[in-house]
Amino acid sequence: MRFFGKTVSLTFACIASFNAFAASFSTPSYFEIMYVDKQSTGMLSSAKTEIELTTGPHQVVVRYNDVVGSSNSSEIIKSQPIVINLNVRDGQSILLASKQPRGISKAKKYADKPSFSLKDENGGSVDSSYYVLPLKPGMQLSRDYLEEIAAIEAKQGTAAPAAAAATTAAVVAKTDTPTTSTTSSNSNATAAAASNDVAVPASDSTELQMLQFWYQRADAATRKQFQIWVIQQQ
Repeated sequence: MRFFGKTVSLTFACIASFNAFAASFSTPSYFEIMYVDKQSTGMLSSAKTEIELTTGPHQVVVRYNDVVGSSNSSEIIKSQPIVINLNVRDGQSILLASKQPRGISKAKKYADKPSFSLKDENGGSVDSSYYVLPLKPGMQLSRDYLEEIAAIEAKQGTAAPAAAAATTAAVVAKTDTPTTSTTSSNSNATAAAASNDVAVPASDSTELQMLQFWYQRADAATRKQFQIWVIQQQ
């Protein structure tokens, strides 16, 4: 009887855990999820293509990030970070939909002004708004994006979800003011991002970016082997 009681308790705990994350947000492989509710997704952020969310307000920071070209001549092309504020409803499966540019020239134009839409794969509308972090003038070895977001929110008098919000990340414009927009299901959200000559953090080296690129495209078994190898190097 005692064992049965523990089993029932465990079952309810599993159900509660399952219900805690009632929605999801995902992007194509050529976008990266950088932050979720002011929490970094980590060094391998470009491998984050899906996150699970609870119902309520959330903030997700993404950017276009792709390796474009041939094996002999390729470039890593990025847009400015795009800050998306969501009001998530139960059961939503939110997808950032976009057409992937082909070729270096087209990719750079896309990075200057990426276009995308937010859709609920279950057919509902998506309550969201977004803005693009402006490019900082001058040469910079690193940028604190969270500090920039906090400064913009303080200036605008808005408050985004705090870092303490319950979320789980899972792998499965050259102006002084940010561009803002409000989007709904199937509506185009054209982000007026800055040009591609953006300074990236010093730790965001070409070697690391290539590592992220190949990790993102590896299958689940290869990713697991790599994760084990990384832990062994600690």
